[in-house]
Amino acid sequence: MGGGRGLAFESWRLRIRDRDGAVLGAGVLLGDRTVLTCAHVLPPDHEVVVDFVGQRDVPSALARVVPGCLVPPGDDQRGDVALLRLDHPVDAAFGTSLRRAALSWNRPVRTLGFPQGLEYGVWTKLVLAAGVGPGWEWVQMNLVAGEPPVRPGFSGAGVSDEETGEVLGIVASVNRRESSGLSWMLPVEIILSYLPDLEEFATGSRAVDPGFHAVHADNLIHAGKRHTQPKRPKRSRATVAIRVMSSSTA
Repeated sequence: MGGGRGLAFESWRLRIRDRDGAVLGAGVLLGDRTVLTCAHVLPPDHEVVVDFVGQRDVPSALARVVPGCLVPPGDDQRGDVALLRLDHPVDAAFGTSLRRAALSWNRPVRTLGFPQGLEYGVWTKLVLAAGVGPGWEWVQMNLVAGEPPVRPGFSGAGVSDEETGEVLGIVASVNRRESSGLSWMLPVEIILSYLPDLEEFATGSRAVDPGFHAVHADNLIHAGKRHTQPKRPKRSRATVAIRVMSSSTA
């Protein structure tokens, strides 16, 4: 598992392509053959090529959706997660775990994406803000000054804590206006609420942080399950948070 201070080495980071070679997004390797990503990056046949960008001399593998583990984004954009299974196992030491956490404001994180023109990958650093998005399932991420923006090609990428290397969530949505520096993360606790099969790869307490339900209470972000979220007024569809919906924009 990658993590800690110094030069980042995170062997669990994956690039996802279609069968023709077009980059679709990113993913997280769990164990020896399970891949977590966003549902919206997948092609219609749900079969992709996975590249082990964090490892030398490891050949790419085909992967398919695990039956019952595809949650496409709904009309309100909730969900959008998928589990894939590699067509052959790899060294389990390459994989990582997912960390439940009470997420604090301005927590430094990093991620690696594969946008157009930078298909070999580009790192960027961000800081967490607070819960937002559909059903308040996302966590807003603000770009650190001088860092490359998160954009199409980052969807599904693991978001790791800058200090510990623990995976706190995956990139769920991006803002196409690069000058905004905004993107959004789907935190681990929400992912687990949709994909309970991932419990075996999860660490950290299941406790619900009550601070989420009070504005600025202890500066905590609650990563609670969907059914615990308070109802929010519907937002206008005229929003700048645009999801990556096809390989042409990934």
